[in-house]
Amino acid sequence: MTHVRSFGRTGRAIAICSALALVSTVAACGGSPSASTTSSTVAPASGGSSTGFKLSAPVKLGFLWEIQGESSVAVSDMQRGATLAVKEINAAGGVGGHEVTDFRQTLPPLDLQATVSDFLAAAGQNPTVMIGVPSPTQVPALATDISAAKIPVLVTDIGQPNDVNGVTGMSPYTWFLGNYDPQLINAGITYQVKDLGMNRIGIMAGNDSYGQEGVTYATKALASLGLKPFATQQFSEQATDLTSEVLAMKGANAVFNWAYPNPVALQLKTMYQQGMNIPTMTDESGSLVAGLNLAPADTLSKMSVAGPCNPANPSYSPSLATFVKAYQAAYQTPATPNSTWGYDGVYFAIRAIEAAKSSDPQKVQAAIPKVSMAAACGPFKADGAHILNHQATIITFSSLTAPVTSKVFQLSPTPAGG
Repeated sequence: MTHVRSFGRTGRAIAICSALALVSTVAACGGSPSASTTSSTVAPASGGSSTGFKLSAPVKLGFLWEIQGESSVAVSDMQRGATLAVKEINAAGGVGGHEVTDFRQTLPPLDLQATVSDFLAAAGQNPTVMIGVPSPTQVPALATDISAAKIPVLVTDIGQPNDVNGVTGMSPYTWFLGNYDPQLINAGITYQVKDLGMNRIGIMAGNDSYGQEGVTYATKALASLGLKPFATQQFSEQATDLTSEVLAMKGANAVFNWAYPNPVALQLKTMYQQGMNIPTMTDESGSLVAGLNLAPADTLSKMSVAGPCNPANPSYSPSLATFVKAYQAAYQTPATPNSTWGYDGVYFAIRAIEAAKSSDPQKVQAAIPKVSMAAACGPFKADGAHILNHQATIITFSSLTAPVTSKVFQLSPTPAGG
């Protein structure tokens, strides 16, 4: 089964919705895509006459995602965040003398054939920038068509090593609103070793490409700190019994599990049943496990998450806190990492258009490396791999109603090719 893992995964109702293909309770993350107009919040674009240039026609943005009800894994958070940003920008005067316009094209992550045809339909509407592509399986599937369209695409996901700019076959028109995944993994391991003082860390992960990536980079991160994995266990993402894998971790003083929500929850429950009271580090899947109560509270208090940002407890970031307040006011529901994808994507696109002083996609593409932005979800600045977000947060769940941001890592730029 294809896994939907956009930030969308970080979570979150406290709010997350990722790995929705593997979780039945998806309704908790949905909602109406409409928004009320609010005052400008984080890193506003300079609208109206203050932009210093005039366009002959309005800027058009294309959104590439589904909303709740269009498939079993669809949520409305990205659309709501994007809609909020567009309304703020237009309330401030728009761009180049016009209000920003937008359209949304479904891009079903569980159907790669439809993904390609829907992308081509969106490109045919001639937007200046497209924002979306919420599943990592869609990025390589669209690489050739993104290059042919010559329209910048801001991907609502973290960057996988095989998908970033500079990798053979990948498109230079692809830019990632999230972190570079190996850096998230490194941040998680570093926190376990240096902050928690753990030195016998067992690695667990799915047996798919994402899980193997977790094993590879977690092992490298441990080696850089002079350590080896206590044990390594991989499993099917559809596993219903992880007893043997968990028992292989007896004697470890921590576990690093880079997997989807259901097996993370199963690992935590199995450890609890086996009396193994040791901490677990995972990716944004852990926030979904907590938000949907998929594991006992006693196990969640030992869990940490490495992710791009923490909308559930944003006090560490003034720009994120301001966005969270505006989003709550607009939709009467908590902000999610998915919502930051849409919101930050729109603002970054407008910043690039202003830098280019043009709505021509290729001029905007050339201007993107010049843009720096204090986004809701971390500082944005493109690097050689076309990763935009260079901040990782470690979230802990000792308080399930308000998960704490325990540490913020500033990440180095990633070169082309990863």
